Amino acid sequence: MKRFLVIICFISFCLPISILAKDEIRTDSTFEILKQRIQYSDLLISHKRYDEAIGYLNKTEEMVLNAFKTVNQEQMKSILLQVELEKKKQHMNLLRWRNDSLSIHNKIMEEQSRKGQLQKIAAEKELLVQKVKLEYLQARQKKDIAAAMNENTSSYLKHKEQTDSMRILIVRIFIITALLVLLMIGITLYMRKRQARLLRQEKEKAQAAREEVLQMREKALEARKEADEASAMKMVFIQNMSHEIRTPLNAIVGFSEILANSNTTLDEDSRKQFSELISSSSDLMTTLINDILDLSNLTSGQYKMKYSLTTAQKICNTAYTTVKHRTPNNVTMSFDLPEDKKDIVLWTDNSRVEQVLINYLTNACKYTVEGSILLTYSIVHKSQQQSDSVLFSVTDTGTGIPPEKGESVFKRFEKLDDFKQGNGLGLNICRTIAERLNASCWLDTTYHSGARFFFELPILSEAPEKE
Repeated sequence: MKRFLVIICFISFCLPISILAKDEIRTDSTFEILKQRIQYSDLLISHKRYDEAIGYLNKTEEMVLNAFKTVNQEQMKSILLQVELEKKKQHMNLLRWRNDSLSIHNKIMEEQSRKGQLQKIAAEKELLVQKVKLEYLQARQKKDIAAAMNENTSSYLKHKEQTDSMRILIVRIFIITALLVLLMIGITLYMRKRQARLLRQEKEKAQAAREEVLQMREKALEARKEADEASAMKMVFIQNMSHEIRTPLNAIVGFSEILANSNTTLDEDSRKQFSELISSSSDLMTTLINDILDLSNLTSGQYKMKYSLTTAQKICNTAYTTVKHRTPNNVTMSFDLPEDKKDIVLWTDNSRVEQVLINYLTNACKYTVEGSILLTYSIVHKSQQQSDSVLFSVTDTGTGIPPEKGESVFKRFEKLDDFKQGNGLGLNICRTIAERLNASCWLDTTYHSGARFFFELPILSEAPEKE
């Protein structure tokens, strides 16, 4: 651009100088050519053909430089001054031209940018249109495909519906047939089960009737056996009673007749002895009758237990006092308190407990010839769930009882020695009283120096409910 400015300035101011100095320098034709070239370059610039103008001016600059060589130094200085001034002016014009060029270039760029944006917008619109067309084609294609598929599907569904209806019909027919077969099988099984049940019921009824007949036969046999036993027991009872009653009764009648006969002379000792025999025979008969009455009342359920407050020591003292005078001559009877000397308060029927102990002591006196008879009691501690009990015991040094007869002695009319007085009811009455009092009585089979009987009675804090 500097070259361009220099050329312009040079040409603008060299022409007048060259005219003034045409006498010294004869280059009119050259300056004419330069002027024409400058005019042509202006024409190019006016047509905005800047690249060509610059090339053209470069060549003009070379011609100017060649022309300067012919000018002298003084003229050159003047010209240079003029050229500098003109250069500045041209520089200003060039700057103005540059600004115009830049503004024009900016406008061109803006136009190009606007054109690019318009082209972009047009391309986007075109793309949008193409996209819409494509979507439309795709939608139409999908619609056609869907229509075809719907048509195929409808035909397939119709075919499938027909097939399914046939299958359902076949399945229904099969199910109905199966149900009918199952119903027939069920009815057949039900009829068979019913017949089997009826047969089983008939069989059970026959079996029940047979068992009932057998039971009735067994009951009849048992009743007959019981009747036979009752008859036998009655005979035994009658025999025992007749024997037991006849013996003391004969003694009473005989000794009473002797004492009542005035012709018989008896001393005082004989009279006393006869009186004692009469008294003991009366006591024996009284005991026998009382045993029969007690057994009858206890077994028939007519007797009700009479509970009251009493003590174990009182019961033992009563039984001991009642039987002590029956003790044989060579036998000592004693009542020993427990080691702690503790008396025990009881809720019970004291007369029945006393009767058990009296029977024990009487039985001991009957089978003890020499030695001792001991009555005592003790406390038996139970668990927390059970109440404590008092254990009465009667121990003698008599003939004893074999262990295998430990239970049979409690049976009715059971006697170890038929020659001993008694009806065999005493121990059976003891067992019956124990059952009514919720107590227990038994023979100690581990004791071999005689016989030891136990009677265990629960210690109640209050009277039980009435029977």
